[in-house]
Amino acid sequence: MNYFPPCQPTLFPQPIPATVLESICCHQKGVVKFQGNYWHAKFYQNNDQITIPPGEPVTVIGRQGNTLLVVIP
Repeated sequence: MNYFPPCQPTLFPQPIPATVLESICCHQKGVVKFQGNYWHAKFYQNNDQITIPPGEPVTVIGRQGNTLLVVIP
C-alpha cells in the first residue's frame, strides 16, 4: 500500500487576497482565483457554521500541498 502522510501547512509571510469562485464550506474545498490562477482552497481552521459563496473575498494565509489555506478577511 502506498501511503503518503498529509503535507504540513506552509504559512506565507504576509496574507494575500483572493476571490471565491466555487463555495468553500466547513469540510469541503472550494476554488479561488489567486494571483491570476485557479486554486483549490479550504479553511485554515474549521468553521462549522460558515459557507463562503462565489464572488466573496478571502485572505490566503498559506498552502498545504496544492490547496490554499484561507480565512475570512
